[in-house]
Amino acid sequence: MSIIYLVPQLPITASFEVVVYLVEELHDKDAYKTFYKDLEDANIFIGSLIFVEELALKVKAAVEKERDRLDAVLVFPSMPDVMRLNKLGSFSMSQLGQSKSPLFQLFQKKQGSGFADSMLKLVRTFPKVFKYLSSDKAQDPRLYILSLQFWLVLFLDVGIWHPLAPRMYDDVKEYLNRYGTRKDANEKFKSPDVPVIGLVLQRSHIVTGDYVAVVMELEAREAKVILIFAGGLDFSGPVEKLLIDPVTKK
Repeated sequence: MSIIYLVPQLPITASFEVVVYLVEELHDKDAYKTFYKDLEDANIFIGSLIFVEELALKVKAAVEKERDRLDAVLVFPSMPDVMRLNKLGSFSMSQLGQSKSPLFQLFQKKQGSGFADSMLKLVRTFPKVFKYLSSDKAQDPRLYILSLQFWLVLFLDVGIWHPLAPRMYDDVKEYLNRYGTRKDANEKFKSPDVPVIGLVLQRSHIVTGDYVAVVMELEAREAKVILIFAGGLDFSGPVEKLLIDPVTKK
């Protein structure tokens, strides 16, 4: 998550101060107070992949208080309550999920499709709608869609995901080393004898956040979790790259 401040400069230049938070930091009361305080003077809030309900409610409470004053709130795939905070000029998602919302049909889940498919449908459908809107009404939705497209491009096709990690990983050793530095993790995770459980999913399942509870439950039972995802249906490559030791082949 990023909180952005516009720093006054000469008329022909712009300067920004960016404060970055890991969503897991909000477990800490002092960090949450600081996050809350930072938002009071911010110009823009950006967040993504906020799927842990406890933390999503904290983000919603803090951002919602300042939403009307903020110049922009950009939230990419997250829980619906956080997605509703989105606003960019005249573009707003405050009515997301309500039948009267023009976005309702785009986000409504159908059999065989999920949130990821809805996001892709949104990206594909809106440009077709823009040509029927006046330029002033289309500008802000177009900017949001461009931002969303940029975010989707940054989403790895194959990698390791964790609901509290600051990013996706493509190196298993780097990912496992994070267990030794996580402030919210059990000290037992630092032991080499801790069991490691591998999960393999399609990328679309990661974007929905459906497996957050699975990861958290396994960790509560003192197991490290390597959740790898892939954009295609052939998982042999990702499994060999991220779950099998290249030396021992185990």
